[in-house]
Amino acid sequence: MKQVLETDMHIHTNASDGEYSPINIYKMIQKTNINVFSITDHDTVSGAKQLQKYIKYNDNSNIIYIPGIEITTNIKKTKYKMDYSKLHLLGYNFDLNHPEIKKILNKRRIINKINIENKLQILENLTKTKFTQEELNYILRKSYLGTIDITKILMKKRLVTNYQEAKEKYYSKISEITTPNIYEEEVLQTIKKAGGYTSVAHPTSLRMNLDDLKEYLKTLKDQGLDAVEVYHSKQTLNYSNKLKEVTNDLNLYISGGSDYHGPNIKPRVNLGINKQKTKKLTLDKQIISHQ
Repeated sequence: MKQVLETDMHIHTNASDGEYSPINIYKMIQKTNINVFSITDHDTVSGAKQLQKYIKYNDNSNIIYIPGIEITTNIKKTKYKMDYSKLHLLGYNFDLNHPEIKKILNKRRIINKINIENKLQILENLTKTKFTQEELNYILRKSYLGTIDITKILMKKRLVTNYQEAKEKYYSKISEITTPNIYEEEVLQTIKKAGGYTSVAHPTSLRMNLDDLKEYLKTLKDQGLDAVEVYHSKQTLNYSNKLKEVTNDLNLYISGGSDYHGPNIKPRVNLGINKQKTKKLTLDKQIISHQ
């Protein structure tokens, strides 16, 4: 049975690969029982800033908004790479204009640009079509360079009908170039320097057994990790319960969120809804006290 969470610490907007604007997300949240939420766009704080400014001048509710981000990193130690060499780290309530934040996001943007150009080249070969300069400008216009904007072009060209089709038909065949790399400790320490807190996003995506995951999380804690996303729309109740035990053993905070992107991108994920019953999350208390 699904249950609406009172806290949703993982939401995406159209500043990265979500469907809706930050302001629309906020208006949608006002119609739920969510009382604490965070915008955590991939590798950009532009949406978080936009909503922060909007709420400052338009807020008339008791909903607590915590600016955030989800940063993609490479896993440094081969031992922990398993069959997935990427880790997504969530950052919360940090100085969005901190120079170290700007520095690491610029580095991430360079990597994303390399990856997107590689994807476009492969896509042209796969689809037997060329992207116009206008289309390229549209794809590269944002701080975050993701596949959602490429999908819109593919849809206009009538090569696909939706994001899921594009993912299955094309994106699964595209590999990424990841040079230069950004590793875990750099992100963890950057968020710390900017006054924020960090959490591992959707640990199940790492595809590690729990013993290896616990050892890896201990390594991340030593590097500055604060929390683990125990509750997530991809994680079963059984997995979350086991992960909660691991998190408590390591004395890390518990976090969670929907990872909402919108109905066309993730049709089975709604704001504040997880696949299992949960208790009210605890990470927000520490973050709120930091404001």
